Amino acid sequence: MKPLKPFRRWRGVNSLEPSPFRAGRRSVNWSKKNGWEVIVVDVLDTLKPYREHAELSGISASVLDEVEVIKLGGRVEVGNVIERISVVEESAMEKELARLFEDIYSKRNVINATVGIEKLFVLYSGSLKDVLSLVDFMVSFVGDKRRKSVFFLNVDMVEKAQPTVLPMLEEFATTVIRTEKNKSFTKFEVLKSINPELEVLEEEISVDDCIEFLKKTE
Repeated sequence: MKPLKPFRRWRGVNSLEPSPFRAGRRSVNWSKKNGWEVIVVDVLDTLKPYREHAELSGISASVLDEVEVIKLGGRVEVGNVIERISVVEESAMEKELARLFEDIYSKRNVINATVGIEKLFVLYSGSLKDVLSLVDFMVSFVGDKRRKSVFFLNVDMVEKAQPTVLPMLEEFATTVIRTEKNKSFTKFEVLKSINPELEVLEEEISVDDCIEFLKKTE
């Protein structure tokens, strides 16, 4: 069986990784060495396909068993699920998340990796108030030294949301990386960074090389 191809177009915040799974894996390794903990926010069961795709590619996904997970909607449990929050009402979801985050951040330093956030923007597309409120909620954590945040966006999906939110998300992000699938290579390009050395970074990585590297680090 040939390795499954990564998603075609992704943008990440505060990460130089060509796929959400690879970034999450390296985040866990980095956090162990530096006294931080990783918590994944899994929106509408986005984490499960990542695990299945990795395993079908011959890559161990056992790292996901080590992380704590906050589920926003969805029903499939991947990782150590510590909280479930409904996404039916945006304002209620915000309130619960704010309470939970404050409790977590008051006790430990955390790397927050959020997957599937674009699904919420599509879900709330019918309400300008809900979309803008969600963006403002994300902005409210910028500068909080108790956390490091990584958001992975499927650009094809988020561009279908109304109003257009991608420029707003890129505006408050400290770093924006675009990854694209180009035949047998994954290209990543830093579109924005507060670190001048990163702003000129652009690279192509062989998909096969990525898979072999991940296998060697199991």
